Amino acid sequence: MQGSGGEEKKAVQYAYKLLSYRGRSEMELRGRLSMKGFSPRAVERALKHLNEHGYLNDGALASSLWREAEESKLLGEKGAMAYLRGRGISREEAAEALGGYDELQCGRRLARKKMKTIKTHELIVKRLPGIMARKGYSYDTIRKIMRILPKEEDS
Repeated sequence: MQGSGGEEKKAVQYAYKLLSYRGRSEMELRGRLSMKGFSPRAVERALKHLNEHGYLNDGALASSLWREAEESKLLGEKGAMAYLRGRGISREEAAEALGGYDELQCGRRLARKKMKTIKTHELIVKRLPGIMARKGYSYDTIRKIMRILPKEEDS
C-alpha cells in the first residue's frame, strides 16, 4: 500500500511537469501517464487529484485551442473540430468551444496570407481551394472566398 502511494505521488509530479510545458486534456494526460508506466490506479488517482485542484479543465483548454486553430493555424471549422478532437477534447466541449467560429472571416485571412506568397492570380485560383479544403473549410466557404477573391486582391 505504501508503495502505491509513492507511485501516485510520482504520477502527480510527472503530470505537473507535463502541464508546465502546455495545456493538456484529461485524455492526453491519461495516455502519457500510462505510457510512462504508471499503474491504472496511480493514473486515475493522479487525474482525480489534478481535477480536484483545478489543473484539468477540458472546457478551458478547448477555448484556448479554438483560438489557436483560428488565429495561428487558420483552420476551417471541420479542421478546428478535428484539431480539438485530436487533442482529446470531447465532441460536446469542442462543439461548444467552436460555437462562435467565423469560418468565412478566418478563410479571408488565410486567402490574404496565401496571396502574399503566391504571386499570380492564376496560381491563387488553382491552389487556394485545395489549401483551404485540406485545412477543413467547407465547400460553401471556399466558394464564397473564391468569389470575393478578385475584390480582396484589389484592396
